Amino acid sequence: MPIACIQSGILRASADGVSQALRGVPLDMHHMAAYGTLGVLFSGLVGASWLAHLESQLGPGTTPKDVGIKTAADFFCYAPCANSAYLFMVPFLTALYTSGTIDLTASTACLLNGFAAAMALEASLFAPYNLLSFRMIPATFRPQTTATACFAYTVGLSAIC
Repeated sequence: MPIACIQSGILRASADGVSQALRGVPLDMHHMAAYGTLGVLFSGLVGASWLAHLESQLGPGTTPKDVGIKTAADFFCYAPCANSAYLFMVPFLTALYTSGTIDLTASTACLLNGFAAAMALEASLFAPYNLLSFRMIPATFRPQTTATACFAYTVGLSAIC
């Protein structure tokens, strides 16, 4: 679990930096720190726990039915929570890290305006990844490979908010 948390924090912050560079915007270290913080706490701690929960509740099965159920559970249960957390908390933490102020207006706007795009990105990237992951990657390695897939996802998510 500690490795998954550290890896997720580094990968999320790095992916945000890559996204900023690709978009040609000035590098915002506070924004990267917000992504890194959420990477440690939400993607690392909660995400790894979620994957362990899926395995314990749904079993380690790799049949098409088992893989489909796990993929659907991830998309409909975990993804809305994770995307909402990132969309709301990144602007919140960025403002907090930048000036020490709390800006709920920007956080709420990002969540409301970006949720549909984040879920579409989730469906296009993580649905195929999960179909492969739940079928071929052993559960003990899944948090690390998922964190790596999150790098690509974060590059897109960072552009949303």
